[in-house]
Amino acid sequence: MLPSGVMRGGRDPGAVLEHQIRTVLGLELEIANSLSWQMEHAPPGTELRAALAMLRDDCDARARDLRSYLHEPDLDDAAPSSAVTAMPAEGRSTASPSEALCLIAAAYGLAASGYAVLTALSFRLFHPELRERAPRHLEAHTRAIGLLHSLLAGVVVDELDAHELDCRCICPMCSLGACGCTVAGRATIEGSWPAAEVGHSDHPGLNITTPRRGSPLAISGARGGDRLVAIDGLPLTATGIDAVIEIQSAIRRHELGEQFVVTICDAAGQNRDLRVAHVSDY
Repeated sequence: MLPSGVMRGGRDPGAVLEHQIRTVLGLELEIANSLSWQMEHAPPGTELRAALAMLRDDCDARARDLRSYLHEPDLDDAAPSSAVTAMPAEGRSTASPSEALCLIAAAYGLAASGYAVLTALSFRLFHPELRERAPRHLEAHTRAIGLLHSLLAGVVVDELDAHELDCRCICPMCSLGACGCTVAGRATIEGSWPAAEVGHSDHPGLNITTPRRGSPLAISGARGGDRLVAIDGLPLTATGIDAVIEIQSAIRRHELGEQFVVTICDAAGQNRDLRVAHVSDY
């Protein structure tokens, strides 16, 4: 079920979520088509063909999941068009397998961003079912991008061999004719992914977004980027999602309607205390 109700400004939360779902569904369908085409042109019995088949089946499964969510099992035209949506299709007309894989990976990247948007929407608009689905699909897309990049090392070597561009490495393995460059290239590519981990502030507390209109923080003049650093005089010790859990636990020590004190640190590093009430919970 899509949520009901109307957002500020007259927008229906259900319509916002449905638009984003159709966007990522359209990308899933286009990526699956391109993977099928690429798989048919890959040498049978190879690692590449098996990996492409697995990725295609995963896309089909996610598409079925989203169609089931929309209660439209036979949906054909799913998504608004976009420049990147056409990339996998363009890859089907290229003579270069490596270029085709790069275009498919680009479409995966857009779909991953789309699922990131859907994840943020599902939390902000409080939709528990999507809060479970969207992050799961997002994680699958990031894994797929890593796999495609890993496969590129072998695809590039095959393309060079097809053009009779032999290995020019001078390592001892090459003197035997047993080239290790594919493995070395793949290991180097795979090793780059940990470096992509997002770094966040390691200072305890929580960076707040723009406070909801009419809320105690908004009335107090707090702004997005200010930092919540303590509750009831006790400094927060965690960051990120752990800080959210820590704050929720601290608030829940008070009964509904009971007041407590939060400490806000502004951009200039100045702290101030606000007395607020525990007014809602799920």
